[in-house]
Amino acid sequence: MDENKRILLVFEGGNAPGYTACATSLTEEGLKRGYTIYTAFEGFRSLTGDNLADERLIRLVMGRRDSWALNAQGIPSRALYRAIDQPGSEFRSERYKDFEKPEKLNAAAQFVKELGFSHIVGVGGNGTMMGIKALNRILPDVQSGFVNVSVDSDILGDIAIGYLTGAEEGAKIARGLLDDAFTHKRVYLLEMMGRDSGKHALMSGASAR
Repeated sequence: MDENKRILLVFEGGNAPGYTACATSLTEEGLKRGYTIYTAFEGFRSLTGDNLADERLIRLVMGRRDSWALNAQGIPSRALYRAIDQPGSEFRSERYKDFEKPEKLNAAAQFVKELGFSHIVGVGGNGTMMGIKALNRILPDVQSGFVNVSVDSDILGDIAIGYLTGAEEGAKIARGLLDDAFTHKRVYLLEMMGRDSGKHALMSGASAR
């Protein structure tokens, strides 16, 4: 691998279908192109040093043998060879609001710079996109990208990966409650995911009819 070709994947925000599939696809394609792939284990939190887990970064590979060899060397790694159809995320994700603070943003930029990443790719919704844009302003020499993966599809003009799957799963839950509500003459309030967008709740409810 060319050590000057290093990609950092950052998964941030609320969980959504497609996180793991996206990680697998990006890792597989990146490795084919000669890149070394890492992910921030806890999203933006890992970059600032506020990590709760011992690992801040995880090396991503496709094969189990490659992962075993790296782990034996003390390099935390994860094999994604059969993970593409797994739901949710292989890594921890949250809405880390402290990333908006200048000192946290600068700490993250310094961490990315010190480790020599040539590319950084954010995976998530609107909050993740804004975080990557903020990093890019501080690190203009690091190529930045973004993949829209969100259960509430909160970026105008685009349909997020995971949005339709999330609506289908939400509809299944709502449909089951509708049957029970009819039988027992009850009213249920079903709280759905989504930060500022109500699309997930709307589509799940509409699809359950």
